[in-house]
Amino acid sequence: MTDQREPSSPEDLQAALTGGVPLGRWNEGLMFEGINPTPGLKSASNWFPRSETVGPDEMRITFMGTAPFIRPGQMNTSILIELGNGEKIIFDIGEGSVANYISAGHALNELDKVFITHLHVDHYGALPYLYMFGGWAGRWHKKLRVFGPSGRSPEFGTAHMVEGMKQMLTWHRDAFSVFPVGQGHDVEVNEFDFRDNGGVIYDENGVKVIHWQRSHAKDGASGYRSNGMG
Repeated sequence: MTDQREPSSPEDLQAALTGGVPLGRWNEGLMFEGINPTPGLKSASNWFPRSETVGPDEMRITFMGTAPFIRPGQMNTSILIELGNGEKIIFDIGEGSVANYISAGHALNELDKVFITHLHVDHYGALPYLYMFGGWAGRWHKKLRVFGPSGRSPEFGTAHMVEGMKQMLTWHRDAFSVFPVGQGHDVEVNEFDFRDNGGVIYDENGVKVIHWQRSHAKDGASGYRSNGMG
């Protein structure tokens, strides 16, 4: 029996690091042996926000929130896709997720395209904050663009939700009108028919997003797919 007080041999350490893993375990700054990291990758085991460039044929997907309940360190659903051409696209913007966007170094005025999967509030609860404070933070030269499904009838669609949001923010919008505004208080709503499976809702700068209907509690829930670029 091996004396547990003795230091591990080089052979023992090697077995612990690579045993049972066909390609071996990754090393700091590298990926698996024989697989090269992309040029912008600083580390395979740690992500350093705003320090790694997304390559022209790459996309970075970051989950800024994943659950319906909020707690310290856990926010409602939101997913950010960053593309090599500089595009940033948000899929859902649940409550609390804005804190993670700011912590990751994303200026709110850069976040101007939001795709909403459905109108459960944990998937769009932070939209009023992004709308108001994104404009206040310098999104003066472009509108906030919101993409989302219709409902079985108009009052259950994305456009109706956004109109209600603007009414809710009447006092806030008027109070913030003392700051430079430009297009910061404008919202462009792109509501699509939730039944149009495979329909293209976004096709700009080489980036395409399609949608299809999903079964989720009520008519009007949708899924999305992006081709990245090309």
